[in-house]
Amino acid sequence: MNDFDLISGGFLDAYTQATETMIPNYWTYARHFALADHYFTSIHGLSLPNYLYMVAAQSGGVIDNGSSQPGVACNGQQIGAVTVVDAQGHKSLQAPCFDFSQPA
Repeated sequence: MNDFDLISGGFLDAYTQATETMIPNYWTYARHFALADHYFTSIHGLSLPNYLYMVAAQSGGVIDNGSSQPGVACNGQQIGAVTVVDAQGHKSLQAPCFDFSQPA
């Protein structure tokens, strides 16, 4: 996590402190349950890209949890599509079918 604060985009959420008056429900949870206060995600984003990082050490460019736009899964079923960003920053909708056997 060295230099994570220097990543372009200006996401400095790690330096944000929320008081009890700002988020009372979370403080109630914290009094009764353990919270993942030392958890760092691989990507500043939604669940699906982080799940992909968890199992494949990459997101394949996925930046959202998917939509109802038509897409075809690996097994041929009709499902929603996910937004994918390529190396040049271009976004496209793709079926959530990825082959992570080759480096991204």
